[in-house]
Amino acid sequence: MTRAPVRVLAVDLGTTSVREVAVDLAAPEPAARVLHRWRHQPVRHQDGSLRWDWHGILREVEQGLELGLAAGPVASIGVDGWGVDYGLLDGRGALLSPPYCYRDERTEGWRTTAERSNASTTALLDAQTGDWSAELLEAVGLDPALLPPIVSAGLAVGSWRGVGVHTVGSHDTASAFVGVPGAPGPGSVVVSSGTWVLVGAERPTADTSQKARDANFSNEAGALGGVRFLKNVTGFWLLEQCRAAWGNPTVEELVAAAAGVRGPVRTVDPADARFLAPADMEAEIRAAAGLGTAASRAEVVRCILESIASATARVADELVAVTGAQVDELLVVGGAARIRLMNELYGRHAGVPVTVGSPEATALGNAVVQGLALGQFERLGDARRWLAIGAERLVM
Repeated sequence: MTRAPVRVLAVDLGTTSVREVAVDLAAPEPAARVLHRWRHQPVRHQDGSLRWDWHGILREVEQGLELGLAAGPVASIGVDGWGVDYGLLDGRGALLSPPYCYRDERTEGWRTTAERSNASTTALLDAQTGDWSAELLEAVGLDPALLPPIVSAGLAVGSWRGVGVHTVGSHDTASAFVGVPGAPGPGSVVVSSGTWVLVGAERPTADTSQKARDANFSNEAGALGGVRFLKNVTGFWLLEQCRAAWGNPTVEELVAAAAGVRGPVRTVDPADARFLAPADMEAEIRAAAGLGTAASRAEVVRCILESIASATARVADELVAVTGAQVDELLVVGGAARIRLMNELYGRHAGVPVTVGSPEATALGNAVVQGLALGQFERLGDARRWLAIGAERLVM
């Protein structure tokens, strides 16, 4: 018997694109249909500040939602976005000014912070209670009345054009972790592969040990409970910056050329501050890796890919050192999961099998939480078994 569609819309706000994705939760296998995608970047204002085009983002979100409604019945809408940045609202809820981009230089030299899903990225939560920390708020002079109450994912919070809106893992990485295929075990390391590469493991409780602190791991709240114990690795930001300077050749072209590079490959540390926002990314990579002007563009790209994979494997090793759990697989999701060479390099550097999930894991994770709220899935394990259909396993 054919099951009636249960169609939800996942709004995924990333730092380089806005996407609206439709997912039929009653389909035989998971599929994310991208209805609308709008590439964006921060804008330099006259005062020199680097800010997000928030009005443009909202315009494109509404356009995508309209397309979603025009394509058929919608059971629910969920929204996720990136962390770190914020907007200040007036008493009527209106945005006072365009939000600053986290790459804006105004905070250089300040004390920096790490980041339940989005609230946990502020570093103002009590890791044990999961609520705002009165001690921390007092230390930074922040009135608790300014902060909203913390709520869980899967909560009905309103409607748009008659369609119910549910909270999801509003931090995009929280949704991506929900969207991994299969059932992560004690030895599973999740790699959300994109502009940033988020490397970590799902754990039942926060780890605030000195080992974890020294290794710079963060305890980010999972969308559906537990903790994402992880670390950020600078990822395809390196390649995207080079691509822009090269006239935007396709990633496929660049990776194909890089795959043909033979012999030893020089690497860099992607976490080096010199790669945060350089004027010339290619020049910085060549200098850091010791690649002379005679080195080809393909060698620069291969250096980038190997460097990301090597840094990811180091984090996996650090996880072992902190938690004592041996790594036996990598679960790779995210936009760069479509790059087979990158997935192979992850496995080669980490020395474990790789299971490749969906490039649209964030949207699928967003959709799955809506499905749980709607009763389409009884528990997360059921949803992840559905997400595992079609996943590819690479054994190095």
